[in-house]
Amino acid sequence: MIDYYDTPESIKTCITLRPCEDETKPKCVLTINNIIQFDDTLEESKTFVNYVNLLDPISIDIKLHSKNYNASPASGLFIDMMDIDDFKIVHQWAHLATYINDKNYNDPTTHLGFNGVWSITMDRPFYQWQHVVTDQGWLLQP
Repeated sequence: MIDYYDTPESIKTCITLRPCEDETKPKCVLTINNIIQFDDTLEESKTFVNYVNLLDPISIDIKLHSKNYNASPASGLFIDMMDIDDFKIVHQWAHLATYINDKNYNDPTTHLGFNGVWSITMDRPFYQWQHVVTDQGWLLQP
């Protein structure tokens, strides 16, 4: 049994991005807590693993940019997986994300087909956020 005091000081984030089946591959930027993890053309499915401080809030942004709607209307990317410490964010909690884009499409999605930014923000440390979104009751502040 793992005691709270034995837990590591950081937690793992895993994000898998996959380009749409199109000749033109998407240009995207993946940012975790304002640190750029990837800023390039996404040629193939790729998994990004990162560690964040256990007590830090988490903010993840995925930006699709430079899409030419006339030349490549089908280009874009999919968020196939997003796990934080093995807790599945995508697809179960994707409705908590925002997708601000140039076509004003704002339904919950894990498909980025428009130039814009898909974001999920956990305004408190992950395990506190998880406790709230899974509706496990009140948390007392120390």
